[in-house]
Amino acid sequence: MADLRKKWAEHKALTELWIGIILLAVTAQIILLIFFDRPGYRSLGLWMGAITAGAMAWHMERTIVRSFGCDEKGAISVMRMGALVRFFIMTALMALTACFGFADPLSFFAGLVCLKLAAYAEPFIAGITAKVCAGIDEEAADNAEAKKDDEDRDAFGYTPEERAALDEQVGRMSEKYRAEIEKMREDFKGFK
Repeated sequence: MADLRKKWAEHKALTELWIGIILLAVTAQIILLIFFDRPGYRSLGLWMGAITAGAMAWHMERTIVRSFGCDEKGAISVMRMGALVRFFIMTALMALTACFGFADPLSFFAGLVCLKLAAYAEPFIAGITAKVCAGIDEEAADNAEAKKDDEDRDAFGYTPEERAALDEQVGRMSEKYRAEIEKMREDFKGFK
């Protein structure tokens, strides 16, 4: 259970995006079953599109993470290449459904659109998952308190008290070195 929580924390936005894609695909599936004929043909296209959308979301996250390790020019290149890969795979799958007719291309496209709609709905889903997780998991209160303790720390992880002690120590060291530098300057003047 702890590993699941850790993975959820590491990939929270991606998981919430996947939840949104699934919820939207299920909603579209219900609409397909009620209002359209040939439900198997259309459902296959929809779920192929939804699975492709989930894979594209995963690939986007991986591309973003990879771009963090690059300089600005390299990051732009990595992001462009990732977008091209996703575009070509999406286009190839769409062409396969259109050419071979084993699934509905419009339903496939509807499954892909679930990614975009899930991205818009992600803040709403994040709020719901936070409430659900807080209601289920009593550790959420402990985590909130630990986060509050972390907020009191500076960028280097020091509390205000630790920072004051460190600043005092650095101040004493700088006075010592300042005195040594002045002595060296005096000694250097003697060489002229």
